[in-house]
Amino acid sequence: MTGYQFYWESDGAGGARLLRAFGETAHVVLPDCIGKVPITEIGPYCFAKDRKLPGAYRIAGERDDTFFHELSGDYIESVILPDSVQKLGSFAFYNCRRLKEVAFGGTLHKTGSDVFMNCRCFSRMTVRGDANKLTGAACILVQVSSEITLVFGKGEEKAVLLFPAYTESYDEIAPAHIFGRKIEGEGVRARQCIRGGALDFAQYDDVFPSACAAAEPERTLCEMAVGRICYPAGLSSQARGRYHAYVREHAAFLCKTLVAEKKIEQMEVLCENGFLDREALETAIFLASQSGWAEGVALLFSIKEKYFPENKVKKERYAFEEIPYTDA
Repeated sequence: MTGYQFYWESDGAGGARLLRAFGETAHVVLPDCIGKVPITEIGPYCFAKDRKLPGAYRIAGERDDTFFHELSGDYIESVILPDSVQKLGSFAFYNCRRLKEVAFGGTLHKTGSDVFMNCRCFSRMTVRGDANKLTGAACILVQVSSEITLVFGKGEEKAVLLFPAYTESYDEIAPAHIFGRKIEGEGVRARQCIRGGALDFAQYDDVFPSACAAAEPERTLCEMAVGRICYPAGLSSQARGRYHAYVREHAAFLCKTLVAEKKIEQMEVLCENGFLDREALETAIFLASQSGWAEGVALLFSIKEKYFPENKVKKERYAFEEIPYTDA
């Protein structure tokens, strides 16, 4: 528990409900236990600014403002929750406007309301669980309308899926203040690909043609395609063909994006599986060189030599006896 100090209370079932945390860094990695008590729940408004604590909380460790900072609001940027956490309380990350990523285990199944309300930078959720099993990802996805990447990092069926953003508005359709709900963006359909808490890969892949027709941003579509290609859990041959066609058509933009984000691993997977050709890779090498990324240039050259070796022209050799003799 070095590096943290906690306020907590009992969850009533032998675990700890975390109420407030203090630490030394904006990148928070919570331990499994407070003392010997497992952290099973993140309490309401736990990481929100100006949380009013109940009177019956407990203190673990001595508070030292010289080293510890309140882990709340605009201070925190990422939070890794332990596998013991099973529930996120309502408004747990309310107004954490610099929060970008949250990771949790496969045992988290319950969430309160508006857990990530006003988390303007929240864009990545990592689940240490199997993509084919029940997780808390579905509960969170329906609460986040902005673009978010969902990563499953455990088990054989690893997956990386990007869910596009969508907007929701209400238009008055009658004088008696009756409003009609209007939703724009394929992000809503993408979020409906979870059945019983588990991912339905086929339904997610069926959203891609609609997203293309709806003119979702090119960067969004490229990321959707690359995520499925590089981590093809449950990917059918038909869906693979659609992603392949899109990547080949948008290879120049994709190379520019991957080089800018220094995603060499994805570039190699795309080349290995025939999604990018020699010309696209040479474009990536040029872009890396132009940006001054020397390490990237070297790595991309090694990928080029591995998957697109130069055709070496063998020099034709003649035996002396084959050369016609002429008498001067």
